[in-house]
Amino acid sequence: MEIECLVIAGEINKCIVEAVTAKQCVGPVTCSLLFLKENVAAIIACCALGITFWQGSLTRKYNKLSVIPHLTILKQYNMTNEPSIKFAVQNDGLGPAQIIAFKMKINNQEIDTTDIDTWLPLLQNHLKPAFIVKDPEDKNVQNFELSHDAEELHTNSKIPANTHKRMFHFLMTPVTGYTFELNGEKAKALTSKVDITIQYKSIYGGKLLIETSNQG
Repeated sequence: MEIECLVIAGEINKCIVEAVTAKQCVGPVTCSLLFLKENVAAIIACCALGITFWQGSLTRKYNKLSVIPHLTILKQYNMTNEPSIKFAVQNDGLGPAQIIAFKMKINNQEIDTTDIDTWLPLLQNHLKPAFIVKDPEDKNVQNFELSHDAEELHTNSKIPANTHKRMFHFLMTPVTGYTFELNGEKAKALTSKVDITIQYKSIYGGKLLIETSNQG
């Protein structure tokens, strides 16, 4: 690009010299041509510098776009032998996502997510009615516990591109003589009352946001 600019500058300079020498221009026009002749190198240098900055800006913008993450919150329901409800966060973007904040609401009430031992039991009690347990006599069992595992989304924790991180997983472990079911409609109705908001950023900074309420 700079070589092309210098070639053009040479042609311009040649034309200016010819015009002034032949006295084809007089007055202000001649002065303008003389000014261009005397300063053409500086003008071209400024143009080349501007192009360099422009190319640098495009490169930085491309670098940022090439590593931007994109998180999606997944809801998964298992209706088979081991009924379960699982929430996970998937990064299907181009770069790692760094967590800034993780918030949760159950029935529009803000939950303290700083301690997993606080919010996990509350969430379990909320989702428990979707599970159906029957004893060997085919009677509903009310007093039962769900197995669970969860991973905390700490501030500054990272989710690499094309990977997912399990947030929580509630399930029933089979017991001989007992039957377990998951009421799919009820499970979806209850999970729709769980609003999760995750704020995150790319390695270049900036703030991105994903909310279950915006995912349908």
